[in-house]
Amino acid sequence: MLASKPGLFTVEKLIGGCDNAMAGEINNQCVLTPREDAVYKKKSIDPFMLKVAEILAI
Repeated sequence: MLASKPGLFTVEKLIGGCDNAMAGEINNQCVLTPREDAVYKKKSIDPFMLKVAEILAI
């Protein structure tokens, strides 16, 4: 279920002709980020989510 919301958002944007953007969630809202920003801008990492990723990678 967690991936359904951003997944549907992404499909709807693709059908609508959007390209060169990355879909994601910010503050529980689905958003598009220009691909250049998603690739090249420095982003902070949520320490809690990093811990979750480390645990799931075991």
